[in-house]
Amino acid sequence: MKQSFWNWLKRRLFSKETATYCVFLFIAAVLWLMYTIGSQREIERKAAVVYWGIPDDVFLNDKLPTQITFKVRDEGEELSSFLFAEFDTIEIDLSAQFRHKGSSRRQEIKIDYKPYVEELVRPISSTSIVTNVDPSTIAYTYRRVYTRRVPVKFSVEPEVDPQYALLRAIKIEPAEVLIRGDRDVIDSVKCIYIDSIPGLLSRNDIIECRLLRPHRGVELLTKKVSVDVAVERVTEKNFRLPIEVVGADGVRVKLFPETANVIFAVGLSRYYDVDAKDFRVLFDYSLRDEERKIVRLSLQTNDDLEGIRYKIEPEEVEYITEQ
Repeated sequence: MKQSFWNWLKRRLFSKETATYCVFLFIAAVLWLMYTIGSQREIERKAAVVYWGIPDDVFLNDKLPTQITFKVRDEGEELSSFLFAEFDTIEIDLSAQFRHKGSSRRQEIKIDYKPYVEELVRPISSTSIVTNVDPSTIAYTYRRVYTRRVPVKFSVEPEVDPQYALLRAIKIEPAEVLIRGDRDVIDSVKCIYIDSIPGLLSRNDIIECRLLRPHRGVELLTKKVSVDVAVERVTEKNFRLPIEVVGADGVRVKLFPETANVIFAVGLSRYYDVDAKDFRVLFDYSLRDEERKIVRLSLQTNDDLEGIRYKIEPEEVEYITEQ
């Protein structure tokens, strides 16, 4: 069965009909090549466009195109070099058009795209002619607006997994962003908020976060920021501390109990930084609940408690006053 298939394939490949077909195909290819080489033809290509030199306080009323479509005419042989050509991005410097501030609130710039396309085409073929550019020449109106830098903050503070603690404060990069718009609107913006980070933080990571637009009249020139998170495993450390009475103004107060246990969830790198002598458990008499005869305890320290979670047991204590 297999042998008969190969015999059939050989007969088809080397048959007179196949040979005739190949000859006609070759002749057609030669004729097409002669036609394309000896005649003027057009090809359509595209190129990306970027702009620079636009001041931050300029608001264009129309979006600038990021892609240009153009047609090139030439002899077929020359034109073939455009089929697989990789075009550089067209860079357009607009800084000169914004140097002189006019008195009018609405002003105009003009961009002629054809010279940029011709400069792009010239290194590929010196004989090729650019016959069409889309868009060609366009006028864009713009207006001057007010700009200001404002700090970036979290709309909701990120939560750390209970098994971890922040190794350092969370870093936001950039810490400030530029906004623009009408002055009365921009002056009312005190900060730009980061969209909330979902889930609990449990690893070292750099998270890209979206910024929330505070008002329709405010444009964010930076749309996203990076949030740098560094965490570490936590362990517990606790101290039994005396409770100190403050705010009693000479009134003698007796507490039940007179000591409290402070339990810290501290990162491994800061374990030896947490020392009992740096903390005071306070009973603030001015915050007393006269009916229930209790006060909620608080913790005071000269050290920085950022990134250290703690709890006081008990949270509240009973008291009596003595004459």
